[in-house]
Amino acid sequence: MNFSAFDPMVFEILLSVGIVISIVCTLVCTVVAFRKGRNVVGWVFGGIFLSLIGVIILVCLPSIDKGYIDKDQANRTRLCIKALEDGDTIK
Repeated sequence: MNFSAFDPMVFEILLSVGIVISIVCTLVCTVVAFRKGRNVVGWVFGGIFLSLIGVIILVCLPSIDKGYIDKDQANRTRLCIKALEDGDTIK
């Protein structure tokens, strides 16, 4: 039998498996990004280009709580608004 270093059948199988893994990782990144409040479109591309590494990175990132405002930030905002209403300059 004559075996070559490049077997087209093995290449097709590996390419098919790689495409399936990339599609699955893209879908997983989409769902996880949506549940964590992250940018879904950005993580679709992350899933396509980074595959399993993108999924691992996204799983390790914390969720974004859009309803949370830091108390210090709220106080600074309130003081700035009051200063503007009084006609003072903000330093």
